[in-house]
Amino acid sequence: IATVTGFDLEEGDRLLAFSQGELRGQAVLSAATESQPSESQSSEPAPLFLTIAGDAPSSLWFAIERDGNLVATTEEVMTYTANALSGTLDTPTVINLTPAPTPSGEGSVYSVSGMKLNKVPTQRGIYIINGKKVAVK
Repeated sequence: IATVTGFDLEEGDRLLAFSQGELRGQAVLSAATESQPSESQSSEPAPLFLTIAGDAPSSLWFAIERDGNLVATTEEVMTYTANALSGTLDTPTVINLTPAPTPSGEGSVYSVSGMKLNKVPTQRGIYIINGKKVAVK
């Protein structure tokens, strides 16, 4: 159970969890999960429910996908452990996002952490190439 900070979510956005270059879990933001502030409450983000697949401990990083593009990513990773629970409704896990760079034109290549790369990578992972997410296996 998690909330995201540092980035404004829109209906239809997908929270993606990656480990070792593979998608391990996702949650889609729908109107039902958007927060509805009342006059007496501040606007708190509604929790997202995310199941992550895997058997062995591994590092995780997160991204927001909107219309097929990665628009935000995490700088930090958390460690995945099989059958573990992270977060509650009262105290959800907080995922801090950073907006992804906007490609400056044809041939733009970035790591998911926002670092501009000089060439298309050959190392396994997820990259932003010309504004689209690309998995290199």
